[in-house]
Amino acid sequence: MSILIFLLVLFVLVLVHEWGHFITAKKTGMRVDEFAIGFPPKLFGIKKGETEYNFNILPIGGYVKIFGENAEEGASPEDLADAGRAFHARPKWAQAVVLLAGITMNILFAWVLFTTTLLVGVPTAVDESTATPAAELIVAATLKGTPSDGVLPVGARINTVSANGAELSSPNPRTFSEFIVAAAGADVSVTYTHDDTQKTVTLTPQKGLVENDPEKYIVGTSLTLVEERQLGIVGAVVEGFKMTVHGIVSITVG
Repeated sequence: MSILIFLLVLFVLVLVHEWGHFITAKKTGMRVDEFAIGFPPKLFGIKKGETEYNFNILPIGGYVKIFGENAEEGASPEDLADAGRAFHARPKWAQAVVLLAGITMNILFAWVLFTTTLLVGVPTAVDESTATPAAELIVAATLKGTPSDGVLPVGARINTVSANGAELSSPNPRTFSEFIVAAAGADVSVTYTHDDTQKTVTLTPQKGLVENDPEKYIVGTSLTLVEERQLGIVGAVVEGFKMTVHGIVSITVG
């Protein structure tokens, strides 16, 4: 399944990228001989107007063949008639637009995806002070060598914790920590949901695991409150732009 998802994502990214080259070449008066998804050998295709649209066997990329990109082109009568529509014959600004159009379309596509996701709603980490009752306590990480290590799965939603006859429902990071400390080493039952399955595990809080507070009992979980947040159109567009810029910076700068 993961391979199919990867190929689907790759197909969409390539399609958007090559469509950028294709549409700008057309709009700037160039002749486009071929629009291909994948690399040869050819699987099937169709010719519409002057352009042949092909699907090739190797799904690892794609390309747009623009007349005049290669020096050897231009000998046939048809090519001579279209000499003014060759890539090298068009203005430098048009050549630059076509060359930059692929990556530009990928960036715009990312912006559209981020904006759409924010409009529909996306799980977001929230602070306790701003969280609504719909917020859920999620296991973000577990500390190696602690009671939670290998017992509580990352991504699990904590439903309840109980110990010594007391139970805490819908905890947040602060109340969860306070409950563990109050248990003072007694077994704590934690009920969680993960992959649509509810389970209950028993953890025994330990002290001596916090360097600057060796007397504090912990189970070794890093928790965060998460709830689905939706933005209005203006907020989604602005935040989507910020996320796109952050992604570009992360990729290019590291």
